[in-house]
Amino acid sequence: MGYLPQIIGGPLLAEAAGLFSRRSLMIGLSVSRAALVAVMAFAGMPFAALCALLLITVMLGASFSGARSALLPGVLPASQLASGAELSSISGRAGQVLGFLAGGAVVAALGPRGTLMIGAVTLLAAAAISFAISASS
Repeated sequence: MGYLPQIIGGPLLAEAAGLFSRRSLMIGLSVSRAALVAVMAFAGMPFAALCALLLITVMLGASFSGARSALLPGVLPASQLASGAELSSISGRAGQVLGFLAGGAVVAALGPRGTLMIGAVTLLAAAAISFAISASS
């Protein structure tokens, strides 16, 4: 459920991703993922429906990661691109490990619904930050 959608989602959504600017795409994907996660938190859905929503959310996340990676050459000079890509990769992995640790504690404290709502809020915050950055540049 976690990795197969990334493998499938990237190539399937790549064509659609080419229709929008990368920043607009990242904002739209963050808002879409926030909506899906919020639906998972509020709706009393069967397990299969939750799994389907998770699959879609992870697929959209693969496109988000691709758009973020594609922005690096526009942000960093060519001489710093390799080290910037590596730093982005390392910080992403470290954030994932810390997220797993914190996520376990948050699920224990707030339960699955509360944790999903925090996830939806953080995705909306990411969209707002991306929008603010794109509006200022």
